[in-house]
Amino acid sequence: IAAVQHWLRGGVEDESERIADLVKFGASEADARAFLGAQGEPAAGCFGVWSGNSEALELFFRLKRCWRLHPFSGKPVGLDWGQVEAKVRLLRVGEDRWVELVGKMEVCEGVVLNP
Repeated sequence: IAAVQHWLRGGVEDESERIADLVKFGASEADARAFLGAQGEPAAGCFGVWSGNSEALELFFRLKRCWRLHPFSGKPVGLDWGQVEAKVRLLRVGEDRWVELVGKMEVCEGVVLNP
């Protein structure tokens, strides 16, 4: 899940998590921000993809326009699975692969919705 979170955030670490961790250990929020600012950007993580997951992850990234968004906040509320099915057919993904890929893409969708 960490790899998917990393990719779905565009490879950028979420600074709020790092600040919260420092606060848990007794630093003030201001001190935590100053400390992180002095450290510079964190090194990019390197995550591999198991060959059995690469097809599902690649397909998931191609679905960037298939999200249902909340009408007021604009935040994603889930994939529009009707659009997903149309896209999968357009990409000529075989029906024998579809069931396995859906399960893996549901995991990715869950990471986006519940980081």
